[in-house]
Amino acid sequence: MVADDPRMKIGRIVEGIDLYISSLKSIDDPSQGNFTLEIDSSGLQVILKQGMAVKARSGMWNGLGFSGMPIMKPNTLYNFTYISNQREKYFTYELLNKSVISKMVLDESGKMELFTWNDLARNWIGFSVVPVDKCDAYALCGVNGICSLSNSQTCGCLNRFIPTNWETDWTSGCARIMSLDCQKGDGFIKVFQHQIA
Repeated sequence: MVADDPRMKIGRIVEGIDLYISSLKSIDDPSQGNFTLEIDSSGLQVILKQGMAVKARSGMWNGLGFSGMPIMKPNTLYNFTYISNQREKYFTYELLNKSVISKMVLDESGKMELFTWNDLARNWIGFSVVPVDKCDAYALCGVNGICSLSNSQTCGCLNRFIPTNWETDWTSGCARIMSLDCQKGDGFIKVFQHQIA
């Protein structure tokens, strides 16, 4: 499915009315496909779903962009806006240069991509895509797991955790080695810091 109007809203615009983008079934079949791009039920992040299963998520809105999707962070072409109040919860984007022609596509394989038109080359140029890599897959490494493309094994565990059952399924995540004891110094640590470039 192609969203040609950058001002289009995705999310809940009034009670009971949710707007979302859906994929086509295939290149040859224009009926509704299996993938949707929508706002989650809490209204705080964008999710990519295959049927009812979450495949990727944007991370929370931080005032400038959605932290987990590079496609939805501040850049030189697009300005993303997120509106959340008692009546509406939606995001939209606009082009910073009105002479640029753009489209957002959610294809039949679940890939979402922003394109801009190159008049000299007379074709569409991909600006950004989601998912970027396999670590964008939702809950790939399970609870207390960390996904890293720099490791030989994609999934790992947070400090003081061990794999639950990775011989057959990484999504089973990691379990604590010893029970939590705040009296002995256990507490919160910063694991990641998201930055808006």
